[in-house]
Amino acid sequence: LHLSIRRQRQMCIRDRFKYYSGEFAFLDGSMERKLSTILALDVVGFSALMANDEDITLANLRQRRELIDGIIHEYDGRIFGSAGDSIIAEFSSPVKATECGVKIQTKMQAINDNLPENQKMRFRVGVNIGDVMISDNNLYLVSISFTAHFNAAEAFLGFVTTGCSK
Repeated sequence: LHLSIRRQRQMCIRDRFKYYSGEFAFLDGSMERKLSTILALDVVGFSALMANDEDITLANLRQRRELIDGIIHEYDGRIFGSAGDSIIAEFSSPVKATECGVKIQTKMQAINDNLPENQKMRFRVGVNIGDVMISDNNLYLVSISFTAHFNAAEAFLGFVTTGCSK
């Protein structure tokens, strides 16, 4: 019975959506598309920091998020996704997104200079120009794969930039 229900869901999804460049798209055309600049960032080794001291790590993250959110808004960015230690924001300009990312990295490094090693938060920042789909005031990344770029840049604790794809 469980497999039967699962199969029905898969068929329903397959009939209503098509798979496009790693993302699902509505077949009825209900999603608007646009070219956008996306900035994504996360904390390198966040799980290890949490394992070391959850209370200090969460307090430091809250402090950093206040600063990061303010910098994103300063550069006219719009945060549309956040989970744990990661943030995804949209910008109208790749220049503003890049300048924002540089300022975030500079500010975070200045804070790290005054902290013991086990409390330092190092951020990976990625900026990409790519196709996005809009539905219910949310963005769905179509041609952007930050995960692959972040994993490739694991040792590089700075910036990852990618261009338009497709």
